[in-house]
Amino acid sequence: MGLPASSTRNSNDAQSDSAPYPQLLSRLDVGTLKLPNRAIMGAMHTGLERADRRLERIFAFYRARAIGEIGMIVTGGVAPNLEGRVEEHAPAMVGDCDPEWHRAIVESVRGTETKICLQILHTGRYAKFEGCVGPSALPTRINRYRPRALSTAEVWRTIDDYARTAAIARDLGYHAIEIMGSEGYLINQFTSLATNDRLDEFGGSLENRLRFPQEIMRAVRQRVGRDYPVMYRISALDLVAGGMTLDETLSLARLIEAEGADILNTGIGWHESTIPTIAHFVPRAAWGYATKALRKAVKLPLVTSNRINDPRVAEQLLSEGVADLVSMARPLLADPEFMKKARLDRGQSINTCIA
Repeated sequence: MGLPASSTRNSNDAQSDSAPYPQLLSRLDVGTLKLPNRAIMGAMHTGLERADRRLERIFAFYRARAIGEIGMIVTGGVAPNLEGRVEEHAPAMVGDCDPEWHRAIVESVRGTETKICLQILHTGRYAKFEGCVGPSALPTRINRYRPRALSTAEVWRTIDDYARTAAIARDLGYHAIEIMGSEGYLINQFTSLATNDRLDEFGGSLENRLRFPQEIMRAVRQRVGRDYPVMYRISALDLVAGGMTLDETLSLARLIEAEGADILNTGIGWHESTIPTIAHFVPRAAWGYATKALRKAVKLPLVTSNRINDPRVAEQLLSEGVADLVSMARPLLADPEFMKKARLDRGQSINTCIA
């Protein structure tokens, strides 16, 4: 089971009692992970690894959000092996794993209460290069490269790559890791019948299709130890034909909790879904119900996401018990000081993301 979560008051109790958004600004302790508030920055791919002065730029990017008082930052995805990269020049935890890059990221939050979390992302058949892989050799309409099906031995090696990457992240100084199991990436591709036609122990029945994320979570926990915080991002809604049903998603959530996850983050929709999930005409917090549905399956702290761009909306979601934390990505691009302004009751001065 995941470590129990407990809320504690801010260090300044009087300020906490009069806080404009008491739920959003309340602390959350999840095992050894101590968060100053209930907001996290979701992972975004910046492309800064290819820019000039890349170390200076990535440090400044995350530093601005840490000074802006976001509770935790989830980095852009880092692949556990070369096959898992978003594109050929994207970060992967192989070789010397570019320690200067990671050192700049870890140092960016030093001296603040903000925590830094490395996202481990294997893109599977979404990878934008020849030689991409997946559970099956089934292409996707959003990628011109056709995937090669992983052999059974390669699947087990990939599981170990996740665990190895998690251990490296811990040793590099990241406060936590997130296993990206949403948005149609490799883990989703294993769990869905639409993208998995395997005949081995990783295909066919629901038990077999869920084995890949279950074994990843188990291997990661064994490698990093019980006290290192692990967040798992689950696809609360696939929004694709042949995607997982609610009952199947709840089964996966229970498995992930049993294997030792500390926090369950929820994603909405695969990248190839034709249903809008973050566009401006999607109502704010429209997908909160999908996160709340997971409460019937697990006791882990839940994170809800998508179209949360106002502290009043975040406060309402938390107050109504939809989730324990809110995740915002593009709103932190629009205004790095989102949470600082919320704390100072300057919500009207937030540069609101218009999606």
